[in-house]
Amino acid sequence: MELGNSEAIKHAVRHGIGISCLSRRVVEEQLISGALVELKELLPPLIRTLYLIYHRQKHISNALERFFSYCTL
Repeated sequence: MELGNSEAIKHAVRHGIGISCLSRRVVEEQLISGALVELKELLPPLIRTLYLIYHRQKHISNALERFFSYCTL
């Protein structure tokens, strides 16, 4: 299932449709209230490939170059 945002995911999980992986910050209120519970399971590392895409004629400013450097750490 693919849902559009964190609120939709939390709603689906709260109604027993499945489980999800969201940041604690997003579900903090629901964890405190007990509407959602954290599963204490060891999961494999989550890896996501991101791409930096920009127009070939775009001038790369110093600030943008620093941002690119930060992203490739």
